[in-house]
Amino acid sequence: MTVGDMSYDALRVARTDKPGDETVLWVASGVPTPIRILQRRDGEDEIDLRLIEYRGV
Repeated sequence: MTVGDMSYDALRVARTDKPGDETVLWVASGVPTPIRILQRRDGEDEIDLRLIEYRGV
């Protein structure tokens, strides 16, 4: 997954409540927050949050 000028190897984790309702998170080692969170309702994207910048400690 690419965030700005950076690229991450990310683990995709999905949770399905019922068919068509799903929450998907992408997490990368060393980043303290998911780099993307996607929520789908009735098969349609409802919320799509993406990390746009990260400055490591």
